[in-house]
Amino acid sequence: MLDNYGVGVILFSCWALGLTTIITIKVFFDPPDIPAGTVAAFGTFFVLPPVVLKAWQWWRDRG
Repeated sequence: MLDNYGVGVILFSCWALGLTTIITIKVFFDPPDIPAGTVAAFGTFFVLPPVVLKAWQWWRDRG
């Protein structure tokens, strides 16, 4: 599926890494009393970069 959509993979990679960066900056610049739900959501965003990296490697190796 991703063979024909290399640009989509690149855009998704940029979106995921940018979103992770924005969330990290927001959490560190507004740190007072972070609720548990925010911590769980914040932790979820750290899954995005490894997933994107593996998807990119998979797409690159298939070509």
